[in-house]
Order: sequence, then structure tokens, then C-alpha cells
Amino acid sequence: KLSPSYIAKDVLPKLLDQCFHDDIVVRHGSLLGVAEIVLAFGEANLIQSCDVLDNEKKCLIAELVPSIEKARLYRGRGGEIMRSAACRMVECISLAHVPLAVKQQVRLLDSVDACLVHPNEGIQKSASHALNALLTHYFPVSVRGP
Repeated sequence: KLSPSYIAKDVLPKLLDQCFHDDIVVRHGSLLGVAEIVLAFGEANLIQSCDVLDNEKKCLIAELVPSIEKARLYRGRGGEIMRSAACRMVECISLAHVPLAVKQQVRLLDSVDACLVHPNEGIQKSASHALNALLTHYFPVSVRGP
């Protein structure tokens, strides 16, 4: 069973740090781990309350994909799996309803957009899933329009 306080206090900070590790396998696995934790917290309605995740951790989660891009971790060997994992991260952030400023929403949309045109079909598929979740949760359109 999920122990939210243990995950938030002990596991999540380590995984967030390891998202910038030199070893691509560690970096990729950590990013996917953070994504799935965020999704699990969202499904348990733990994102909105400050009992489990404080505002600092929410900010780190929201800025994780842009920080990875800024560190140029999509480049070189393993860049493709990092792109795919980043798309999964965006998808999980969206599905979990992590609170984002409009600027952060647009930044994540730009990241997904860049992956949609990638020549690798797997990355395109991951980006399409992320785009669907992102648009559904942060850019909703009603019958009367946006």
C-alpha cells in the first residue's frame, strides 16, 4: 500500500535529484519514477493538499521537464528515451492536476510540441498521449469555445 508521507519525504527528493544523474539509466528511471508517483498522488487526491507535498516539491515537479531541457539532457546517447520519459512526466502532471501557472502550462506544451515532430515514432506516440492529457486538463474547450 502507498505510504504518501514516506514517498514524499524520502523517495521523491532522491528521485528528483537523480533525474540529473550522469548515468542515463538512472536518469531515465528516476524521471519515470517521479512521473508515476505524481500520478499515484493525483489519483489519491493528494496533490492539492499541502499535507503530503509542500509547495516547494510541487514547484520542483512542475519545473522538472523544463529543467531537464535546460540541462540539455535530451542530447547525445539516451536522449530519445529521456524525451519519451519527459512526455510521460507531462502526461502524469496533467492527469494528476498539478497546479501550474499559465507560463508553465505553455512551456510544457512547447516541450510536447517539440517531441511531436521527432522522427522516432515511439517519441511521437508518447508526445501524443502527453498532448491529449495536457490539452484536456489545462486547455479545456467547451461547446461554446475556449
